[in-house]
Amino acid sequence: MREGTDDGGGGRHLSRRRLLAAVGTAGSLAVAGCSSVDLDAGVAATPLWRRSLAGGHGASAPVGTDDAVFVGAGDRSLHAFDAESGDARYRFATGGPIEARPAVAADGSRVFVHSTDGDLYAVDAGGDEAWRIEGRHSRGHLRRAGSLLLAFDPSSDTARGIDPGSGTTRFRRAVRTFRFPGLTPSVLVVPIQAPGAKPSIAALDTADGSIRWEAEPQYAYVATDGDRVAIAADEVVRVRSIADGTLRWETTLADPVRDSFGVGLRFDGDLYARVERGDDDAVVALDGATGEVRWRRSPGYEIERVLPGPDGVVVASSVDVPDGGIVVRVDRFDHDGTRRWTRTTDVHIGGTVETHLRVGGLVVVGSDHRIRALDAADGRPRWSFEHDYSRLGTWTDGERLFVSFRDDGGVARLPTV
Repeated sequence: MREGTDDGGGGRHLSRRRLLAAVGTAGSLAVAGCSSVDLDAGVAATPLWRRSLAGGHGASAPVGTDDAVFVGAGDRSLHAFDAESGDARYRFATGGPIEARPAVAADGSRVFVHSTDGDLYAVDAGGDEAWRIEGRHSRGHLRRAGSLLLAFDPSSDTARGIDPGSGTTRFRRAVRTFRFPGLTPSVLVVPIQAPGAKPSIAALDTADGSIRWEAEPQYAYVATDGDRVAIAADEVVRVRSIADGTLRWETTLADPVRDSFGVGLRFDGDLYARVERGDDDAVVALDGATGEVRWRRSPGYEIERVLPGPDGVVVASSVDVPDGGIVVRVDRFDHDGTRRWTRTTDVHIGGTVETHLRVGGLVVVGSDHRIRALDAADGRPRWSFEHDYSRLGTWTDGERLFVSFRDDGGVARLPTV
């Protein structure tokens, strides 16, 4: 399975398209719709509240619930803040700095966090330890779906299913990815490889890790909407029932599904695939029920993120600019493939597009220490936020937006209007 890295380092190359893009940018940057470099990227956003962490230590990316937001920190603590007021709720001490994003129980009653001491902690709503698993998973990735907490240990490529209530390990499985787009409350669809065998796509029961079904052995991209799972290997896209693996449809595209920066497939009613032909990246929309190709659109640049939603598809690309560097460009396409607007921002990409969110009526993009909010209807700049000395981590529930200051510590809630 081709997977991107968290920082995007080492995966970027100077392609022929990038050279042409720089020449085009030096001209007018004019394409269909409205396009410009946002030297004025909107007003500077004033946080609704902002809190620094003691000692100026670094922070993890944030995560939240209806009423609280959580961030791990370099001061060896998990910090909880009231989502509305920003008031501190508790500080839970661990045995080492916290670098990975925490996870939250389905009902919001517990927070789970890996510390660089190697242990996994469960913290209850009052800030007390509920349970603790000793280990060596200092930078483990955490995901939660339904009654399953999934912990991935990058040192051994092992995914461990944990009961979030008791901390009991339900299963351990060797997997071939640290991303889990196929995780649902009942099934985890993930590439596995038994000793001496070829890799295959398997649906693991989240109750005990047993294999419900296996698909054709191959490297592939995976996406699910909870009922169906899409599996793409090269040009072939198959959609199966997630319950039993029954094939619902199969489509062969003109070009292979590829994605160096994230997942190559996204479900949102229909299925959206990022494909690549030489230097030409494109988004292909497939009818979710039949697999028929509905449209194909290429922004003309290297696609880094595809974000479908109720009013269309927002695509983030990378563009070389004449004064040096690579910036984020955003295109919005309607569900019929019509390009609604395009906007080339002044957000310089440090490694890859790290933030690509829909928050209320905004599209928010960012990389490293800067994020920009665009109006989802017409692409106009609404506001900007940056931190000269720190990378930014983000979390949204679709209506509220929180940022953490990864290098010097802190958390803030940003406006969403």
